Amino acid sequence: MALVIVVSMAGCGYHLRGSVELPTEMARTHIDGNALQRKLTRELAERLRSNGVEVVKSKQAATAQLRILKMTSDRRTLTTGGKGDVQEYELYTEVVFDLRDSQGVILLEPQHVSVTRYLFFDPLKVRAKAGEMAEMRKKMNSAIVRQMLLRLRHAAPAKEAQ
Repeated sequence: MALVIVVSMAGCGYHLRGSVELPTEMARTHIDGNALQRKLTRELAERLRSNGVEVVKSKQAATAQLRILKMTSDRRTLTTGGKGDVQEYELYTEVVFDLRDSQGVILLEPQHVSVTRYLFFDPLKVRAKAGEMAEMRKKMNSAIVRQMLLRLRHAAPAKEAQ
């Protein structure tokens, strides 16, 4: 019975949450991002490794280059109380990235991925809310990385991208 379930799930394209089939061009990938994106690129590298990709530090050693072109992460005030105190924030993160092969040929055009979350704020619990906001940001980065991996699996092989 278990075998029937596994075979039927595999046949319909179901994969475990962390598992994504990535293009063979990504066998050795260099992640090009700046210091401000370190938390995101660290998690991205971990997820790529868990999917069989060797993440390399040198562009020259890479078969593909994953470029983080832009990352915006901020918060907006959504609602305020009668005294002007913040009651709710909108947290958002947006990332723009592309993928190129070792020759610079575009395998995946620039992609925009974003995540938005809402945080109710209590000025009497500033420390607790700061911790909650940090945890929410961490989860948002994870969601961004998942979206990126899903987009990366659709990258065109170099011969088709030219």
